[in-house]
Amino acid sequence: DIMGYQIKSLLTEREQVFKTPDNSLKNDFLKKYQIGYIYLAPKQQFATTSANLQADIVFSNFDVQIYKVRLQP
Repeated sequence: DIMGYQIKSLLTEREQVFKTPDNSLKNDFLKKYQIGYIYLAPKQQFATTSANLQADIVFSNFDVQIYKVRLQP
């Protein structure tokens, strides 16, 4: 338990979100944890395109991709 989060279940859920082709699951995860930005290192990627996420790319180079999540009410 770290800062009120069950870390093992959170890490398992995060891993599933990165691998799933289900865009609604990805977007629900972003909303559930109130994630404002997504930082992807060179070997990290979602199993989707940014067009299918509720996020817009705000920075990209050969080292990193950063997305800003579009907040929903």
